[in-house]
Amino acid sequence: MPDISYSFYRSAEPAYEIERNLPVDIIGTGHEVRTSRSYRWDNARHLFARNHTFQFTLSGLGYFEYASEGRRIRERVGPGKMFIASWDQAFEYYYDGGAPWDFMWIALTGNFADQVVQALRRPLPIVGLPTDSSPVSFLKSLQERLAGSYRIDHYELTGLGYEFLLQMLKEKTRTEGRPEDRFLMEARDFVTRDLRNACVASLAGRFGYAEKYFNEYFKRRAGTTPNRFIVEQRIRYASSLLVNTRKKISAVASESGFAEENYFSKVFKKYRGVPPAEYREINKDRVPVSEVIIL
Repeated sequence: MPDISYSFYRSAEPAYEIERNLPVDIIGTGHEVRTSRSYRWDNARHLFARNHTFQFTLSGLGYFEYASEGRRIRERVGPGKMFIASWDQAFEYYYDGGAPWDFMWIALTGNFADQVVQALRRPLPIVGLPTDSSPVSFLKSLQERLAGSYRIDHYELTGLGYEFLLQMLKEKTRTEGRPEDRFLMEARDFVTRDLRNACVASLAGRFGYAEKYFNEYFKRRAGTTPNRFIVEQRIRYASSLLVNTRKKISAVASESGFAEENYFSKVFKKYRGVPPAEYREINKDRVPVSEVIIL
């Protein structure tokens, strides 16, 4: 399996002064497969350098944690997900067991990179990308070129950096305009505002449909049933309460929209693989986070 990375160093004077002030520069890239829980990076291991690391998962699963509005968020990074770990935002990313984490990455620096990343991370520093999208194809092509006898200088790295960032901006503009994305965001907002009372009938009413026809409509738009969608939002919220608070399981169940604790435990185990109490125990040593699940 591939496991290789490349670092690019600036030349000596006098070209160094020019290269140091380039608006964007690729400082490293790679295609790696990780199987050990010792794989873990954060701001400190990045030496607090003014870099932005884009990492795209091909297969397997990793985790990305970052600070947002006084909270620490943890997101699962599965196939098709790319996160952006930036120097100006506390972060940590790591492998936590399971299938090998196979990913490609690229690290950039420069004022232009800073500006583009500000736009790319709104609202979240993690995005879903098709494997045939332009940014992913760019990374694959770059790895292939570097694996051969291809030599590259910093001026070409600047051009390639521009190309990658512009492709990311173009992809963001394209995906933000998809009706499917807006539909899911509206559905998620509606459900999470009132988890206790959310139901298929109320969600159908939100979009102006009779419940009888809404199930098929929602499944066609979202790829899942409205009932399962509502349950997933409740499990997401319950997971956050279990990790971030010491509330009793019964209270977590109630706040998450489950009327009975036993039923809550049964459903939680189905989605998380372990009962609520065990999930809390497993995560007791983690920095408190709000787990975010992106459908």
